[in-house]
Amino acid sequence: MLDYKTRQPIQASLSVKLPTGRVLLGQSAEGSGQFRIDLDCRATVLIIEHTGYHTQQLSLSNLSANRSAVVFGVLIPLVALDKQGVDQLYQQSAQRHYEQQGSPKMGMPQRGLFTVTDALTNSPLRVKACLFSTNEQTKRCFDTDSKGLFRASFSKQDIVALEIQQSGYLPYQGNIVIEQLDGQQRTHSIKLLRELTVVSIQIPQGQQKVNGELQSVRDNTTTPLQSVPGVDNQLCTYMIQPGQYKLTAKHTTGVARYSQPLTIRTGLNVIALPAIAPPPNISAGAATSTARPHLTVSPKRVYRLPDELPLIYFEQGSYLLDEEDRDLLRQVGVFMQTHPEYRLKIIGHTDPEGDEQINRYLSELRARMISNFLLWQGVPEKKMAWSGQGSRYPISPRDTEENKAKNRRVFLKLEIDQ
Repeated sequence: MLDYKTRQPIQASLSVKLPTGRVLLGQSAEGSGQFRIDLDCRATVLIIEHTGYHTQQLSLSNLSANRSAVVFGVLIPLVALDKQGVDQLYQQSAQRHYEQQGSPKMGMPQRGLFTVTDALTNSPLRVKACLFSTNEQTKRCFDTDSKGLFRASFSKQDIVALEIQQSGYLPYQGNIVIEQLDGQQRTHSIKLLRELTVVSIQIPQGQQKVNGELQSVRDNTTTPLQSVPGVDNQLCTYMIQPGQYKLTAKHTTGVARYSQPLTIRTGLNVIALPAIAPPPNISAGAATSTARPHLTVSPKRVYRLPDELPLIYFEQGSYLLDEEDRDLLRQVGVFMQTHPEYRLKIIGHTDPEGDEQINRYLSELRARMISNFLLWQGVPEKKMAWSGQGSRYPISPRDTEENKAKNRRVFLKLEIDQ
């Protein structure tokens, strides 16, 4: 547990929601903010609380009810509440008893400039904000602009409630005590807290150290994964929104060794990585004297390389290789290591079904999966060029399922390196 702004550890209490009710689990450690708990497989929500901070709720619905025991590490940020004051916005949960004396006074209207942002990313948000006057019993609603701004004026002393309901965020309820009617403008910052989304990546035991990142399919932004203090072989991030991503794992040399598509959902997402091959010329441990693979293969079918290179086909929406594909690629790997004058062109394609942006992403994943496989075979990354063309270049009509399947392919070509 840590303070989002200062990154300092926090001692917070933890509880879970079960079908039978809420159960208190204990507190994170004082000084480190760390906790170790055993979760009942029936638990649906993990609740994290600390005085003076927003309560965080982490949905556990993404975990299978029939899952086997698994150990995972997470980082959970807590965002401090604004303290109650006069002529400044604060959360209603920080409200203490307050009474304005006498009848409401009038004067030069107090002007308010309100900024609404995401509490974690600080990016501006387009929302509808509503103000409720205690004295006038009136409601005014405002839409923020592209910078997350709206303006409102207050002509009388009042206690004004502010509410915001926005999809994907926790409801915001705040108050402003209007006292000074001096015609001055006061600025108010509203930070909306997202429904907590956490990604925990499990790295196989004994795996060489790897780094990781998540790249958004929607806008190509990249979110780095960070290690979890006190937990080995775990990477984590809470700076993420639900959506489609590409996970890339890299060795500390910076060489990408593995990638896969991910669908991130609200709540806790736990992903287990497969064993990742070490980069070329780096020892994988005492049992392996060199990272260069043995070049002997026993193929079911021998291809005449470099001229005979069939297309590799995929199931709809899939980027996975079957055994026949892997058999071909092992031979390509051997050929490229014994013929260093060659380089390989890898071009992914999809059928024309669905959104083209997703198709482009899927075609890139298909090409990248083949590139990754050959990297594991010891083919230098600089000897391969991969790309994805989506559904732009079909080779078959879309009139039957059989014909559409012919478009879900990767094209390979071995060329003399110029």
